[in-house]
Amino acid sequence: GENKKDRKFAYGVQQRVRTFGGTPGYVAPEVELAERERDPEFCASDKVDIFACAVIFLELLVVPFQTQMERFEVIDRFRSQTNEGKVPDFVGFRLPKTRALLIEMGDREPASRASVEEICKRFEKDIRKELYRSTCQTCCGPNDNLAQP
Repeated sequence: GENKKDRKFAYGVQQRVRTFGGTPGYVAPEVELAERERDPEFCASDKVDIFACAVIFLELLVVPFQTQMERFEVIDRFRSQTNEGKVPDFVGFRLPKTRALLIEMGDREPASRASVEEICKRFEKDIRKELYRSTCQTCCGPNDNLAQP
């Protein structure tokens, strides 16, 4: 059943990151690479935290998951894909600016990830408003006139 699959997946993830630490599923690709290569010179930057934040933000946008396996599949797709297919279509449809930021935060190349400063600027300028509008449309309907934050 599903519990056996969940345990097998979780065990595999835990085995990959056991030395460097971090929550399985949120660990940035460069941390996994350093672990595989047993790189004693590896020094994580704040970009590993940006990657983890992107995964958590994605999870917040797509809950509730029907099963743990669905959750693992969404996270795995985000972690392993390039830009296309990285974020579920319905997120991109409802939240195109948020999708673009998620892709930048979750870029497999640390140097290409958005900085904390850039994320904060974009969140204040566009993302917060987009999330608010989407929530209002979901809860109240698209024609309700509600004040912007």
